Amino acid sequence: MPRRGRRIGSVIAVTDLLRVPKAPARAILAAAVGSAALVAFLAWVATHSPWLGVDLQAATDAGGLRVRWVDPDGPAAGHLQAGDVVTHLATSNGDATPLNTLSVARSGHLFTSYASVHRYLVEQQAMYDAARRGTVWLVLSNGDRVPIDSRPARPVRALSFDFWLAAALAAAALLAVGAVLAFRHREPVVRFFFMGTLGFAGTQATAAVIFGRELLFDARWGELAVAINLGSRLLSYWSLVMMLWVYPRRFRSALAGIPIAVPFMLAWLGEVLQWWPRPNLATPLMATLTTLVAAPLLGAWQLRATRQHPLHHIAAKVMVLSFALPTLVLTLTYQLPRLFGRAPLIQSIPALSAINLLMFVGFALGIARYRLFQLGRWWFVAMAWALGGALVIGLDLLFLWLQASTQLALGLALAIAGWAYFPLRQWIWRRFGRWPGPFFERHLSRLVDHLFQSASTFELSQRWRKLLEEVFQPLITTMLSAPSATARLVDEGMSLAVPGLRQGETIVLEHAARGTRLFDPADVELACELLALSHRAADARQALDQRQAEREQMVQDLHDGLGGLASNIALLAGMAKREAPTPELGRTLGTIEMLAVESLAEIRGFMNSLDAQDADWHALAADMRSDGGRRVEPHGLAFEMSISIDPASPPPEPLLRLNLPRLFHEAVNNVVKHAEARRVEIRLDVGPAELALTVSDDGRGMPDAGGPGAVDARKGGRSRGMGIMQRRAHQLGGRLDVACGTGTTLRLTVPLPLQSPSPGIPAMPGHR
Repeated sequence: MPRRGRRIGSVIAVTDLLRVPKAPARAILAAAVGSAALVAFLAWVATHSPWLGVDLQAATDAGGLRVRWVDPDGPAAGHLQAGDVVTHLATSNGDATPLNTLSVARSGHLFTSYASVHRYLVEQQAMYDAARRGTVWLVLSNGDRVPIDSRPARPVRALSFDFWLAAALAAAALLAVGAVLAFRHREPVVRFFFMGTLGFAGTQATAAVIFGRELLFDARWGELAVAINLGSRLLSYWSLVMMLWVYPRRFRSALAGIPIAVPFMLAWLGEVLQWWPRPNLATPLMATLTTLVAAPLLGAWQLRATRQHPLHHIAAKVMVLSFALPTLVLTLTYQLPRLFGRAPLIQSIPALSAINLLMFVGFALGIARYRLFQLGRWWFVAMAWALGGALVIGLDLLFLWLQASTQLALGLALAIAGWAYFPLRQWIWRRFGRWPGPFFERHLSRLVDHLFQSASTFELSQRWRKLLEEVFQPLITTMLSAPSATARLVDEGMSLAVPGLRQGETIVLEHAARGTRLFDPADVELACELLALSHRAADARQALDQRQAEREQMVQDLHDGLGGLASNIALLAGMAKREAPTPELGRTLGTIEMLAVESLAEIRGFMNSLDAQDADWHALAADMRSDGGRRVEPHGLAFEMSISIDPASPPPEPLLRLNLPRLFHEAVNNVVKHAEARRVEIRLDVGPAELALTVSDDGRGMPDAGGPGAVDARKGGRSRGMGIMQRRAHQLGGRLDVACGTGTTLRLTVPLPLQSPSPGIPAMPGHR
């Protein structure tokens, strides 16, 4: 894993992941044009051979070949019909070549010796040359000789489905590997993937010509095509080994691929130069060694080596499942039986092509879901762009080939692309690349919840990290002690670095959406928007904390200073009045006591006015939450407070701001001192017409007032506190209900606006 410090420092431009650079664009376009040219070339080769206009298949029950279908516009029309059995092809000089299963063979397992291969090629060349000269005769099983005037070229419409399927797979493979090379040509695994895909394309291209033939083909070119097909297959298997050798972790140096390639080269030479005991041994042998020995061992090593790195581990799984597994199926069903001289379990060309196609399906899913080769969803945008241009060019050339005028050909090509391809592409993109995107509006409510639930600057900082994890869902989150000015992409989108809310902190998020995509500029924009609001919230929270501290200090100074002086004056005046030697002095001291009490009431009113200058429910609730936490948590109790405030609620009045916190304090203090609880839950609901405060604990419950076990109020116990809370509730015009069971629940309800005695009524003596 690269160092995180280096990851933070390697910042890429915001627009790099959204646009296709000029060089990759040219490379992708070249790959698209090359793919179209390959299909055109294969079609040219397949059509430039003698055409009989008949589809033949092996007639195992009668010997020879059975006519499956006759082209109504072909040379055999009117001469043959479906069901006829053809046993020989005769020429004008009287030579007759027997037709059998080998004549239409789609697999080499039928050749048991090199002599049979040589004889087959000689017979094919003889039939091909005869058909090129003109008329040939097809000998039926009943002895009839049917003359066929072969045509020198096969029409495009007569090309078989097997041909088009193999040609399309070859073209798609070239286009895919070209698009990968355009963006990641310096990666060793991509170079091996290129060679492997080139081998796959060569295999499919030669298969299109060999398997897509009618009956006759030029044996000289056919022999070359077989050699290319064999070399392409071995190149694919070697590349598979090398991909697992270097990706996602490098097992050893990539230069080891040179000696590893030697056995594959010798296997190919042994087949071409006929060194093996019999034909069709090289590919089955090397395929078996690759898929049953090398690939499992390297795949197991990759899975073990990447177990501590989630993204690399996923890439290793994709490599094993998407590449090695289809190859294993192909080996077990096709190559392994051929190794032992048996017929393959699967001989259908579409079935074999479907197994090969699984590799590229897995490759595409690996890019879309797990960024295989570090390619993101933007790769599909580039591919769709290239396919659109190639489709228009290919259709235009096709219509021109079909003798359409230039204007008509271009118009038809654009019409098909516009009406069929582009809507289909958009639908596939929406289905395949569905991802809602990190839009700011989707996360605004979550941000607001985090901001309003933060009771301190430190808690806001912690909630900021949690918010980032909820929004971007990274696999790994790391806190670094490094300053960061703004959010930015790191390691080509593998990570996103976001400043923390505390000075000198940076939060690094790695592998977005649980490792299924890259971070992109939209993520940077969203993180910056969230960060700006969070900074404002942090500033507001800090100012609020500072203002709260100043207000508490002022109230404390009033309470301990002037309030304490007034209380002491009243206390001393009362004591002196009781011991006054004369009535006059007693009356004077009584006046002093009364003035001191009034002064204390004035001080309380002034303190209430300080509390009322921010008549806001959220501030009041935040103060209560903070105070409750400070009172409860030091005693080991779990504390939870939920708040619901209707925006239509009237602002809190001074008396309510004075008495509601005191009721809350007293209730929480009772839980701490008397309940023997482990948890206390608070709920504050403020509506337009009523306030409700509920305090619940899981303690031992409270005996009924006046019942057995009740505590004498004069002794300062719990009953006295309940009495004080009842008076305060009455003072607010509300009621206080107590429910006992498993624990105690106190519920205060107060109508809004207040319907209570005048706010000038003093609070209970001795309580602040």
